[in-house]
Amino acid sequence: MTSRLLGSRALASIGASAGLLLLTACAPLEQSKPNEIRQRADAMVGKPVSAAYKVFGLPSRKLGPSSYGSGGFYNWDRTKVRVGPGMNFVQTGTEYTGRQIIGMTQGGKGIASSPVYQDNYRPTGHYEQEKIVEYVCDILVLTDQRDIITKVNVAGCG
Repeated sequence: MTSRLLGSRALASIGASAGLLLLTACAPLEQSKPNEIRQRADAMVGKPVSAAYKVFGLPSRKLGPSSYGSGGFYNWDRTKVRVGPGMNFVQTGTEYTGRQIIGMTQGGKGIASSPVYQDNYRPTGHYEQEKIVEYVCDILVLTDQRDIITKVNVAGCG
């Protein structure tokens, strides 16, 4: 009985160590330092949205504050994509190509075996040039009802 108890404690200890190792493996090793665009965007919180226009230009998408009190939404998407040398198949549907027998049911005791059918389909679509993302920069600015910046999110832009 004592050896079983010691064995379970050893297993529990190993399990706890593995859990600790797993948790530390998921923790980031180093926090990335904010880049210049992120620092400039963070400094705009509390200022009018016109400050963002001066730094980033016209937004790709915008929805200003509404008359019923909700804030505004402004998005600058500066992602760069280029056409690559390869082709990608874009599936838009399927086409029926027929039916085939894939097996037989078990027969016996006066019951005849019968075929098992499978319907076959093939993909339909077209080919288009592959697209390669070279640079991602997305800036999202949220404002209050007076168009004062309340939150800024920067993705990429490094």
